[in-house]
Amino acid sequence: MHDVGRAYFGQISWFTRYHPEKIPSAIERYQNEAKRVISVLDKVIAESPSGYLVGGKPTIADLSFYVWNRAAIRSALKGLVEFETEFPAFYA
Repeated sequence: MHDVGRAYFGQISWFTRYHPEKIPSAIERYQNEAKRVISVLDKVIAESPSGYLVGGKPTIADLSFYVWNRAAIRSALKGLVEFETEFPAFYA
């Protein structure tokens, strides 16, 4: 799942910032896919007694997602998603 989330966040950045022309369908597709990945992460974290993705302590899974999660919150989906209310476990 890590590579999938990273790919979607990277595609959002590419199509919104660097691609020479705006392609609304591509931007919308990758935004929706990133939100889907975030919703899965939010559910897993919310159901985890420890608040981590795997087991009772931070693992490489948590660490590998951290950078991409922050990027999504700060730029890729900024203004499109209310993370605090829509995905509170992910946001925390």
